[in-house]
Amino acid sequence: MPKSFIQRANAIAHEEYPGDQCYTSGWTDGYDVFLQARQHGGCRSITNRPCVVSEYGDWEYYAQNAGFEQHRWKDLQPAERSSRQLRGDGEVRLLQQALNFQEATTTTSAPRLCRRLWVMFDYNRGYAPDLESSGTMDVFRLPKFSYWFFRSQRDPDERAPEGKAGPVVFIANRWTRARPSKCASSATATKWPSN
Repeated sequence: MPKSFIQRANAIAHEEYPGDQCYTSGWTDGYDVFLQARQHGGCRSITNRPCVVSEYGDWEYYAQNAGFEQHRWKDLQPAERSSRQLRGDGEVRLLQQALNFQEATTTTSAPRLCRRLWVMFDYNRGYAPDLESSGTMDVFRLPKFSYWFFRSQRDPDERAPEGKAGPVVFIANRWTRARPSKCASSATATKWPSN
């Protein structure tokens, strides 16, 4: 889009919604909030305004154009490296999804940064026969391993009336005989930082 269009669109938004509760966002320069994906350079160079990392932990791994540990995954097929994993895809692939989210969380940092995961729940897209499977829970709202990674990032002193806060310990293992003896992500997935 031409810069003049972006400037005018931004001005119209602030004219129609005056005050400090209106923000515009976009993928290019000229908006209040810079909306960018990590595979496009992310927000590391943006320091003068808020930044939202869109679809972090998902698209860059699906497209195979990011991921700082990919040299360790050379033996994995593209589907095994992706963050798009169904809960029934198996322990190794669920660990990989959790590792991808963890890596994207710890390697995407900048002042005034917000990260936005694409989706919390897997869902039927309608235009394709397969499920969108990059959620931290499946279509039935049952958690995947990555759900527990995000739960572990909360302040352990935080309390909630329903009792779903506080310290979190989750062993990402299904405890079956079929448990793989070797997993590309299992060694690093255990290094999740705590809050």
